[in-house]
Amino acid sequence: MARSGTEISQSMIGKSGAAREAIVWGAISNNEMPSWMNPANWPIVLVNWLDKDLIPHTLVMNVSPRYIEVGTDVDPFMAPMQPDTAQRSANKLNAILPSQKIVDDIWRWSVAKLPIAPPKGFKIPGPDMTDVRSWIAYNTSIQKALNGSQAIMAGGKKDVVIGPKLDGSRVAIYSTPFSGSGELRKSGNYQPYSTIHTIDHVDYSHGVRLISRKAKFDGEDVDLKDIFENPKTSPMVSDQGSFSPFFPNSGSKATYGVNSGSDAFVSNGPIVNPPPRSGENNGISLMSSSYDTKSIKGITLGALTGVGVSWISGLTLPLTVGFGIIGAILGKRIADKVL
Repeated sequence: MARSGTEISQSMIGKSGAAREAIVWGAISNNEMPSWMNPANWPIVLVNWLDKDLIPHTLVMNVSPRYIEVGTDVDPFMAPMQPDTAQRSANKLNAILPSQKIVDDIWRWSVAKLPIAPPKGFKIPGPDMTDVRSWIAYNTSIQKALNGSQAIMAGGKKDVVIGPKLDGSRVAIYSTPFSGSGELRKSGNYQPYSTIHTIDHVDYSHGVRLISRKAKFDGEDVDLKDIFENPKTSPMVSDQGSFSPFFPNSGSKATYGVNSGSDAFVSNGPIVNPPPRSGENNGISLMSSSYDTKSIKGITLGALTGVGVSWISGLTLPLTVGFGIIGAILGKRIADKVL
C-alpha cells in the first residue's frame, strides 16, 4: 500500500541530505506517486517556431502538470531533491528536466500561476530553507492554493533545470515570475538561471518538473533528446544553444554563477488561489495576456489572415496553426506601431 505524502515527508525530518534523497528516491522508484505523475496523463505544451528560412515548425511536448510529488492523490508531497535524484526520476519515467526556455513555455500555457512565498514562522532566507519542516509547511501552502486542481501549474517553486556544461557539482535553478509581476523575464521579478549552489543544496523552493522524451515535431514522433542535441532544432527548446539534456552533461568545468542579478530571493508575496480557467489554451496564449483594444484587433486580424491564407493554400493543420500564431504576433506588432 502506497504511503501518503505526510508519512513520507515526516520520515525525512532530522535526516541527513543523503538519507533524505534515499527516502525520496525510494518513494519514486516504488511508484508511490499521485496519478498525475503517470506520463500517460501529462498535458501538452505547444511550441511554434520559425527557422532561419522562415519555415514554421510545431513541437508538441507532454509535461508533468505539477512538480514531482510523492504520496497519494489525496495527500501528495511536492518533494525537493538534488539534481542527480531528479535525473534518476526522469530516467524512470522516460523524461528529461526542462531548460529555462521550456520553463517559460510552460508558464505561458499554465492555468495555475503561483508566487513563491516562504512559509510563515521560518527564517527564510536562512538555515530554515533546508529544514524539512519548512518543506512540509510550504507544501501545505501550495496544496491549499491549488485546491485539488490537476491543470498545469507554474511558479510556486524554482525549477531545477538542465543547461549546458553541467559537470555534476552544481544545481542549476531558474524560475518564471510571480503571479501578477508581468511577462516573464521582462518584469525582472524572477530567479535568473543560477548555478551558484552546490549539488547538495536543496531547499523548500526547489521543484522538479519532468518533460516526456516522447514528442511530436511537425506531426512526426521524435525523441526530445534529439531536438536538444541538434543545433538546427535546439532553438525550439533551448535559448542556451544545443546540448545533451541530462545531468550531468559535460565533463568540462563550467563557469558557475548567476546569469544576471543576484541569487537573492525576489520579493515575496502571499500565495493566492489560482485564477479560474477561462478557456482552453490555444496558440495565442503563447503571448502576453494583457492587451489593449488595438492589440486585440491586430492579434485577431493577424491570426485570421494567417489561418485563411494557410487554408486556401491547402496546408496541413500544424502549418495552419503555425501561420495563425505568426499572423497573430505580426498583427499585434503592427497594431502597436500603427494604430
